[in-house]
Amino acid sequence: MKTTSFYKIVSFALFLAILYACTVEKKMAATYVFNKNKAAVLVLSPDLVYKTNLKDSLRLDDQLLNSFPPDSIPVDNNLFLKYINEKNFVALCTDYLKDELIQMGFMVYDEDSFDQFMLTKDSSFVLKISQVEIEEGFGPRVQMD
Repeated sequence: MKTTSFYKIVSFALFLAILYACTVEKKMAATYVFNKNKAAVLVLSPDLVYKTNLKDSLRLDDQLLNSFPPDSIPVDNNLFLKYINEKNFVALCTDYLKDELIQMGFMVYDEDSFDQFMLTKDSSFVLKISQVEIEEGFGPRVQMD
């Protein structure tokens, strides 16, 4: 009986020692997570937007096809791409991206605030959007109920 109670006391003491042994590490981890500085992100937008017309020019009449230079046929056949302003489109997309990054806890910089970005001492990232392409084409018709 004495050995059973001795084992219970030793096992309980060992359990308490293991339980409280990790509290220092837990406190350090919690302070790191809550006091961690936000990472900085420099968002660089593309200079050019590629507009692609996926509609084949074979649907045009042969006489109409010969009246245009070959490289301007897709541009003339566009329904929507000719009305899209590239600068406004890129600005809108990068603004949405910046808003999402801010909501995720990043400090976001753009080309205009490059100097401030270079002065940050925290971890930092450069996000360069190298290419944006807008496509126009035919697709299956979907009937909404």
